[in-house]
Amino acid sequence: MIYAIRNAQHRLRCLQTDHTAVMQQIESCLLRLHAASREEKAATQAPQHTKTSKQAPPASQVVAVVDEVTHGSPAHEAGFHVGDIVTTFGSCTHKDGDALTPQEVLLQMQTVVKANMDRSVPVVVYREGEGIVQLAVTPRQWDGPGLLGCHLIPAK
Repeated sequence: MIYAIRNAQHRLRCLQTDHTAVMQQIESCLLRLHAASREEKAATQAPQHTKTSKQAPPASQVVAVVDEVTHGSPAHEAGFHVGDIVTTFGSCTHKDGDALTPQEVLLQMQTVVKANMDRSVPVVVYREGEGIVQLAVTPRQWDGPGLLGCHLIPAK
């Protein structure tokens, strides 16, 4: 009887050890799979800059100014730079004759960001020395705060 109990306990410990080893293998495979998926996604979402005119936009058409960009954020991956002057963010523009205040335009931008989670949003910025640059940012959850990883200040 004691022999049977010890044999069963030994078999149970062996199975638990085997289970632990299999779970560790699964974990390492999942980590490699997700790392490869992130690398592939980052490669396909490489910033696609299209440069055109070097002429600065009129102040009345400026939506916001990029004040801060966090490294590794969606905005950083899209190619945003501190000092970029945003003239178009998805469907948000600030044209002559608009009755919207700059703060209202930023609220519209928030709406566009939330409505386009994990989808590309076209952005047009003016960058000193480069001119008009067309970018595409994909709002998403990431390791930092917010969905973009940049701070925008309203146009004055």
